[in-house]
Amino acid sequence: MKIYAIFPDEPYMNSMSVHTMENPSNELQKLGVICCSQGFFFSNYISSINDEDIVIMWVGARNEEWLTKLSHLKCRKFLRNIDSCKSDKILFKREQEIFHRTGFEAILLTYCTNYNKKFLADRGIKSIDYPHLMDFSKNYFLPIEKRPFDFFISGQMSSVSYPLRTKLASLLSKHKEKYKTCFLPHPGHTKKFASHPFYGEKYVELASNCKIAVTCTGDDDSLVMKYLEFAKAGVLPMGDYPSNIPENAKEAMLKVNKDMPDEEILCLIDETLNNTKILEKKIVSYQQAMSIFDISKTSEVLKTILSKGQ
Repeated sequence: MKIYAIFPDEPYMNSMSVHTMENPSNELQKLGVICCSQGFFFSNYISSINDEDIVIMWVGARNEEWLTKLSHLKCRKFLRNIDSCKSDKILFKREQEIFHRTGFEAILLTYCTNYNKKFLADRGIKSIDYPHLMDFSKNYFLPIEKRPFDFFISGQMSSVSYPLRTKLASLLSKHKEKYKTCFLPHPGHTKKFASHPFYGEKYVELASNCKIAVTCTGDDDSLVMKYLEFAKAGVLPMGDYPSNIPENAKEAMLKVNKDMPDEEILCLIDETLNNTKILEKKIVSYQQAMSIFDISKTSEVLKTILSKGQ
């Protein structure tokens, strides 16, 4: 039996978000999984697939010929989902379109909230938890007094997709004389055309120079990668939290929501920044709590996949 993980051609190993494709691919290869681009798979491997093999398709495919070929395979097939929805806000729209047609056994679900799992189950789609994972073997923790920035703000700004992040970024920009803020624009989506080099490990290292980092679940209750990146960086997240975040991580965060008055948020910020010992304690607690999402958990996902077939 062989296990294959096939990734979208263009983003594979070239995606800005190395944590969603490049790092998972490297970890899977350590576990004996054959990883390749979709184009390479359908050109070189598909004819040799046996019934006992396992194929994991990352994200899906727009190539109708490939999807048809995949549907004809008698092996076990899984769909690795990343986003729960796109800008149209229709949950798992593409996944629903291709799931039964292609004969997938289950979705390896990134944002594995109870709501998302029930949504899929109600439509006859099985799911296996496979949240974002991070390599926590090398964590950062610069002493608070040596950090040049109070705040770290990064990512896309949109009052629709990321309402809280956008609100906090706007608030802090009004007080830029009081708070030292590192603002990092979104670099784009591919390494080749990146507007700056701070992605992957360099992104985490940059964040480690800050005390507090702005985060946001978006508008769909998502434990996005930033929650893990900030834990590795040793910086305390300020924002809302997804329903499936560990309870001790939630308790450590600076919890705010988009309906909180600015004065209340600023008061919470000042109270936190003025007490270094409590801030450090919160950071340590958050870092420890989120380490359960270590990339070594990849092996547990594979064990679950294998056990489902027995």
